[in-house]
Amino acid sequence: MPAASAPAPVPARRNRWPAAPLAWPLTLYARRWVRRQIRIHGPGAEALDSDDRRALSPFFRPETLGALRLRVVGSIEGPPLGDVLRRFGLSPGLDFAQAAGITFDRLVLVSRVGRDRQVDDWRSLLFHELVHVVQYRLLGVDAFLSRYVGGWFDHGFDYYRIPLEEQAYRLEARFQGQAPGFSVEDTVRRELFPGADPGAR
Repeated sequence: MPAASAPAPVPARRNRWPAAPLAWPLTLYARRWVRRQIRIHGPGAEALDSDDRRALSPFFRPETLGALRLRVVGSIEGPPLGDVLRRFGLSPGLDFAQAAGITFDRLVLVSRVGRDRQVDDWRSLLFHELVHVVQYRLLGVDAFLSRYVGGWFDHGFDYYRIPLEEQAYRLEARFQGQAPGFSVEDTVRRELFPGADPGAR
């Protein structure tokens, strides 16, 4: 569902029933679930600390870094969609138990294991989740979830082939490769809305 870094893949099995009719109701379910997670975890979330903000400032605008709210939790709890899909003979292909982080609009939850990473790995995780914060902001929550769930269905429940995840991992790899500073907001906007007026959103 919403962006997670990175749930463990479940061994694929052939889906025996067309998935498309379920995509829309599951998107509606995801919207309710995201709003609930924000209500539960938002009040305890904190701003990004000054060291992390400074390290990420060559890539994200101050308003993006300032808007992010971060909360460390024991483990990431994914949406209970697997049971629903299995009733229709479908394999969801995600196991959130191993996820390090997940993004709900501008709220990022990080597992304790994810937070205890070495500093470079920690900032790579933050970078990845911040890409999702930007995607949410540019698309809006409803359109983000529609694209995310739709991409998940369209690619056979393969988390790593969801287009919004592919984009986040590609930009994260660019960051990990010690690329000079670049605007994530401009890059994401250009790729999500090719040919659009750069100042339109």
